[in-house]
Amino acid sequence: MKTPSASPTLRAGLVALALAGLAGGALADAANPVNDTTVNVVQNGDSSTTVTMSGTWWWAGQNCTGRYGVAWSVDWWGVSTRTTPVPSFTMSNATVVLAHGSTTRADVNPAGAIAIPGGTYFHTGPKFSGEVPFSKTTCRVEVRGGVSGATGAWSAEATYPAGAQLPPQLCVNMYDPHGKAGSPSNKAADLSPILQKDNSIQTNAYAPGGGSCATMLPPPPPPVP
Repeated sequence: MKTPSASPTLRAGLVALALAGLAGGALADAANPVNDTTVNVVQNGDSSTTVTMSGTWWWAGQNCTGRYGVAWSVDWWGVSTRTTPVPSFTMSNATVVLAHGSTTRADVNPAGAIAIPGGTYFHTGPKFSGEVPFSKTTCRVEVRGGVSGATGAWSAEATYPAGAQLPPQLCVNMYDPHGKAGSPSNKAADLSPILQKDNSIQTNAYAPGGGSCATMLPPPPPPVP
């Protein structure tokens, strides 16, 4: 006996459910910054400016033993409509991850850009701005909105050269550096914020108003009438 085909309405409903399931699965591909991201700006004696960006990450559906850890990259040059930031200056004394589990300091230049839906680009250096391997001191499980997930702190720092025009807002992109508990990935791509595709922008929930970005400078005063 021939089985009757589903009605157009039912088929549309099934497609919608499938898409919703895919979207829900994507939310587990990387951590996201929580809406507590802050930026601290310090003017140095040589007229350079040191900037620290920090906050909390949360990874829905994960625990502190199921992954190696979390990594992140900061766009020190400011999100824009250009693939290459203008101006394109060198950040000094920036936090960088040259090897998994070890954050050091180095000069950083923009090395690539990630397209953000809507026509803008996130600029990143060749290495992550920070990484935290999961441990009892760096990760804990927390329930948010009825969903359990792993959470912890993150931070990154760099110094702008004297005379550099600081962007009004800084943004961060969070990554899954792969690997497994206690054992980092041995793939070169998993140390590259350009090649690593499991991140907030490309597979998760990049939210400029929800923790992914923070204002660096206070807004200018209103014009005098």
